[in-house]
Amino acid sequence: MTVEYIGIRPVMTRAVVLLAGLVVAIGILAILSSNSFLCAAQVQVAPSVKLLDEFHGAEYFWQQQAVGEKIIALGDKSVLERVESGLSHEDRHYRGNVAMIFAGLGDDRGWEVLSTMLTDRSDRPIGQGIPMGIPTAKAQIASDRYFAVHLIGVLKNERAIPLLTPLLGDPEVNYKVVWALGEIGSKTGSLLIKALDDPSANVVVIAIGSLKKIKARHALPRLRTLLDDDRRATFGSLETVSEAAQAAIAALERP
Repeated sequence: MTVEYIGIRPVMTRAVVLLAGLVVAIGILAILSSNSFLCAAQVQVAPSVKLLDEFHGAEYFWQQQAVGEKIIALGDKSVLERVESGLSHEDRHYRGNVAMIFAGLGDDRGWEVLSTMLTDRSDRPIGQGIPMGIPTAKAQIASDRYFAVHLIGVLKNERAIPLLTPLLGDPEVNYKVVWALGEIGSKTGSLLIKALDDPSANVVVIAIGSLKKIKARHALPRLRTLLDDDRRATFGSLETVSEAAQAAIAALERP
């Protein structure tokens, strides 16, 4: 009898050890499962959080704009609260990028800021976007207005047409306005045809490019009147009005 009891005790001890090991293993699996769930949740919010960090950390306005476009593409409106203070940032380029995000995500506050930037000529500190040369308040204002037009073009929203129309006669930004109208789409065709009467070759050449982009076939008769116009643009490939018109006519006449 003694021998039998002595033999059972080691067996029971091993069973207890195995049971304890099983309990520990189950606990570890539960912890791992919990961590996996938390990681999955973190992955879901990571894209917007990461992009916001990139947006705030961008060194240049054009880098910030690129990140802003990615934020818009995510469609996550929860980010707006975290950038709202930027709508009144003293640097208009930073302010404009924040406004672009708001407008792109359907918040009217963004459009209000961009609309104000188009006509704002108030004094301000020197910021970003001034071309090479001696920085002046006048140059900064021109650059900020130009950038506002650019951001509106990036948004490609027809609600911007009434904002841009009055600027077609503004020589400080009208060459950028005709580009933005081309980005917005087909409803801008009549405005772009009107811009072909502008005395600036730059405006006319860009307007022609925009008409070509929106496939404005109804502009063909007017474009043909420009085939003898040898005025030359002062940007890019220094294209003449005639050359731009020939290229657009060829593209628009294709079936």
